[in-house]
Amino acid sequence: MNKKSRFQYRKIVYGLLLLGFLVFLVGASSLASVHAQGGGVLVKDPPLLKVLGNSLDVPANFAKLTPPNGSTLTTGNSVTMLWQPDGSGVFYYHCLDHTNNDKCDSNIYWYNNDNNRTITGLNTNSTYYWQVLACNSYGCRGANGGTWWSFNVPAMDVTSIGSQDGYVLEKSHGSGVGFYVNSTDPTFSLGDDVYNRQYRGFLSFDTSSIPDTAVITSAVLKIHSSGAVLGTNPFTILGPLYVDIRDGYFGNSANLQSSDFSAFTDWPKVSSFGTTPVSSWYSATLNSYGRAFINKIGLTQFRLYFNKVTNTNNVADAMKFVSGEGSSKPQLIITFTVP
Repeated sequence: MNKKSRFQYRKIVYGLLLLGFLVFLVGASSLASVHAQGGGVLVKDPPLLKVLGNSLDVPANFAKLTPPNGSTLTTGNSVTMLWQPDGSGVFYYHCLDHTNNDKCDSNIYWYNNDNNRTITGLNTNSTYYWQVLACNSYGCRGANGGTWWSFNVPAMDVTSIGSQDGYVLEKSHGSGVGFYVNSTDPTFSLGDDVYNRQYRGFLSFDTSSIPDTAVITSAVLKIHSSGAVLGTNPFTILGPLYVDIRDGYFGNSANLQSSDFSAFTDWPKVSSFGTTPVSSWYSATLNSYGRAFINKIGLTQFRLYFNKVTNTNNVADAMKFVSGEGSSKPQLIITFTVP
């Protein structure tokens, strides 16, 4: 084959390779879009997943930047992943996976030439593994020498709104009617007073940051004790400390009112607190009815009270707990998955 023929042959081969690559790009761009910054598209089986030899034409070594390997997110259930850009003419494949096996068992995304990607709707209380491939027409190279990175998504921790929580004291023994309201102190009381009147506590949480499609798998209410017990520990003489839930707010206002003492609840006794604290924290795990009434578009409120109104001994038997105005605010810790 003479020089001219070899030149023509090479032109044909290179032309076919370029045509095939362009067809691949067009095909990938026609796939369904995913919810991500920059308009990545899902590629179920991309053809370029390995470095092809040691060619200098393959993209150079590059590194992932954030989130750091093994870190825990502080931004809720979304994350922006960032990696070093690798020059012009390079595009990226990106994988986010639940399995720690150095390969992509989940979706692979083609991501044009942007060097970042934002993912929302992550499952809480989960670990994710991720890798990026920089590719050109000669092949692909994995970031960090092919080493996958991980990050952790914590459970969602929502704290009580201080201006809307506090306690209501019963008007008279056994009346079941609220009278005195306190929504400004850094603590709230539970138990009874010297006149055998019951205290009921109220907590208010903004739970609107939970995704609309989230499936709540766990919800734990936590309160921190404050100071010495008055009289006898009410956990020992007044029975379980119960929790009622309201999708929205008790009564006709988000702010605490005396009528909230006996206001309608969406579901009573969705949990009871354990009697043994951990580092002064008492916890109550909500049952399925409680989880069902957590409001994903606004407030969720709780009413706390001991099962027995009083032991009629004309002695205050009560405990104080830190309110939303305090430093160890009541917490609602939520774990969920997003389909």
